[in-house]
Amino acid sequence: MAASHIQGGIGATPNEFLWVLTSFACGTVIANLLIGQLARRIGYRRYTRFALWLFMLATLACSVAPDIRYLALARLLQGLAAGGLFTASRVLIQLVALPRERKPLMYGFLLGCFGFGALIPWLSAMVVEQAGWQGVFGVQALLALPVWLLMEQCYPPHDGQPAAGQQGKLDGWAVLAFGSGHAAVAACGR
Repeated sequence: MAASHIQGGIGATPNEFLWVLTSFACGTVIANLLIGQLARRIGYRRYTRFALWLFMLATLACSVAPDIRYLALARLLQGLAAGGLFTASRVLIQLVALPRERKPLMYGFLLGCFGFGALIPWLSAMVVEQAGWQGVFGVQALLALPVWLLMEQCYPPHDGQPAAGQQGKLDGWAVLAFGSGHAAVAACGR
């Protein structure tokens, strides 16, 4: 619903607007490849805090985007932030919860993700009608604030470091190659 309004708001053609979608997707892929390395170095709490703040700032940048390039860059940053948040939440449940505690936590996590996700088209339509396409990004930034507050209050003090045998190895060149390959495949699909 909001995509066509955003596309029109920045004066982008359908092909140009695909860059906005692709930028977000590339950001999430790269974030998912880097999360293990980053979280191991700085911990899941700090990683989540940083990702939420980056998400809020990138989302606000999306809301003031004057053109397609600016919006695509802001969406790339938004994807870098958001991509790791979903993964970090799932991984943290596995690392800090006892096996018997994991099932209810995963149910709550999935209910929140998919239950809220089901409301998104309706909420987006309402926001676009009331506040324009920029309002969609404003609401996203506002919703990130209570998530940040909950994270500060509820995240366990122990980040749960994986055992040496559980840790994978992925260097920066592999992440760059994978992200570039993803962008190339997405660009060829146009």
